[in-house]
Amino acid sequence: MRRIVWVIALISAVGCRCEKVVTVKPVLQVSPAGLDFGKVKNGDTATRTLKLEAKTATEVQVTKLTLTDASSPGGADAFTVKLDPITLAANESKNLSVGFLPTVLQEYGALLTFTSNDEEHPSIKVQLLGDGSKPIMKVTPDCKSANGCTGTVVVSPPSIDFGAEPFMRANPVDASKLPSVAITNEGEVTLVVTRVAITGTDAPAFKIEGTVTTPLEYDAMAGVNLPIRFKPLSEAQLSYSADLVIESDDPDAASVTVHLVGVLAPNGPPTVCANLIQVTPADGCAPRDYRPTWPMNLTVPAGGYDFRGSRDVEPRAQVVFSAQSSVTDGATCTTDPDTGRTGLTYQWTVVSTPPGSPSLGMSTQPTFMLTPSVPGDYQLSLTVTDPQGHSSAVPIRFAVARKEDLIVRLDWPGASGVDLDLHLVRPSSTVAADPWSGAYSFFDEGANHNTAGDMNGYANRRVMTLPTVNFEWGGVGTCDDPRLNLDDIGDGQLVEDISLNNPERDARCDGGRCAYKIFVHYFRDYRAASATACFADAGPDCSDGEQCSCAAGSKCVATPPADGGRPLGAGECRVAPKPTVKVFLKGSSTPAATIPLPPEEVLVGSPCTMLYAADVSWPSQQETGSLPDGGTPSATVTSRLDAGFAHFGRRGVGDLKQCSPDVSLTQWYSQQP
Repeated sequence: MRRIVWVIALISAVGCRCEKVVTVKPVLQVSPAGLDFGKVKNGDTATRTLKLEAKTATEVQVTKLTLTDASSPGGADAFTVKLDPITLAANESKNLSVGFLPTVLQEYGALLTFTSNDEEHPSIKVQLLGDGSKPIMKVTPDCKSANGCTGTVVVSPPSIDFGAEPFMRANPVDASKLPSVAITNEGEVTLVVTRVAITGTDAPAFKIEGTVTTPLEYDAMAGVNLPIRFKPLSEAQLSYSADLVIESDDPDAASVTVHLVGVLAPNGPPTVCANLIQVTPADGCAPRDYRPTWPMNLTVPAGGYDFRGSRDVEPRAQVVFSAQSSVTDGATCTTDPDTGRTGLTYQWTVVSTPPGSPSLGMSTQPTFMLTPSVPGDYQLSLTVTDPQGHSSAVPIRFAVARKEDLIVRLDWPGASGVDLDLHLVRPSSTVAADPWSGAYSFFDEGANHNTAGDMNGYANRRVMTLPTVNFEWGGVGTCDDPRLNLDDIGDGQLVEDISLNNPERDARCDGGRCAYKIFVHYFRDYRAASATACFADAGPDCSDGEQCSCAAGSKCVATPPADGGRPLGAGECRVAPKPTVKVFLKGSSTPAATIPLPPEEVLVGSPCTMLYAADVSWPSQQETGSLPDGGTPSATVTSRLDAGFAHFGRRGVGDLKQCSPDVSLTQWYSQQP
């Protein structure tokens, strides 16, 4: 008994420490609160996931899942979910898959209800939404002329007429310019194109550009553009027809057909043009390039090409003809409307030549090079044939002649024993303010100061004896140097002749017309003494070389004084020579000018007298070949007899007959006061 009391007392002394026991309740959370499947193609299944979570440290038991209709036209039948009970361990989560399979174009709605041991939320509802939808395939043929497309399209029912197409093309039409078919998905779900094919008997004549591998899938408002090329299969078949078939999973347009037609274009013959593009003289002169004249020769003139008046061809010059204005551009001269230059063949034939001409051969290339040697007219023929055998031919004429660009001829008939010298002065040796400038231009011009600017008999003899001096008036070489062809000292036919090729090469002719001066110098008179005396008193019309007291047609030649001044005083009356200057241009046998023009005449009175006969105004370098036919504007000749006379050189003391140099250092002639 005592022990029991003690135990009770001990317990009382220590006190009671008992705690209250709390029960943990299951809590279920389902997320998200609803599922919206959006638009899903009819027949396709879309899947979404719900997350179920035990939010407390106790087991959650989902004892029941039910799927019921909602208010939308479509109900629970379109949704699939596993309805078996679900147990979630403490704090565990699980995913639940929900499927949506629409079959009708409508809205669908359902309620998925979870019944669980969650005392506070024994029933949780999740709303399920979705729309049944379909792809919409739109097929549109297109051919915009602004893009360079040729052909005709019809949208409904869809068709393409490619029009006329040649059997062959040099360069295929760029794909961007071809008729095309646009396939577009105007629905809100993915369109699947299962087949794209060209069918029909003439299907090989039509081709989709690019690679098309089905199935093709396109999202909403996406699609593809298919260029289609038409190429005739042969020249025997005139018309072609086929169908472009497009199949897809659009339930309302499972198959769309675009009708394709085209016809064979007739084959046209080549368009031919030609040009004489280069002449290389045999004497080493620089080639004359006529390629800049191509723009004027792209169209064949009526009757063919005639280069006789616009091309200078000397005997034995190398001549080059061409049928191509550009070797790289097959669309211009010469070209075929179907094949460009692909497969073209060329035949150059010599049709006619002057008598005695050797054979000039032929050519099967776009160019023809020949070397004619006999002067006269020549005719060629150029025939161009395309791969289908269609031909075009064009005649070509040109002439071969000895053509100096400028010829100046002096004659003084009836004055045998009188030596007149013809002078031709280049433009760059003259000064505008001095009409007599350039006469007896010293050999001090040019890069090496050894070039003469005045061609005459005296200067020509100096060049022949002094190899260090020259007449380099144009380019390097002698082909454009002046030539003294005839030099008469008064004992022959009384004719002198100077010729010049390429006068435009003078530096003064670059940028504008330039003037070549023509002088006549009375050099020597070795006729017998005259029995008629005269006296030059320096009065009006009575100086050396003027008429004074002499009869008509004669001039007074006075005696030079010892001081070297102008001849004055006693002298002889001598019959004055009557020079005539003729100017010929471009090899013409008819002079462009005769100075003075008969019956007028000019009398040159005494040795050392200089007559300014004419100016030859020559076209500038830039005018060469500037005319539409490739020719050059004509030179013009102007008489300068109004300048009167000047005197160059002196006669020795008492010498009535010969003019001599008055510049001792160079043995040259200068103008006297």
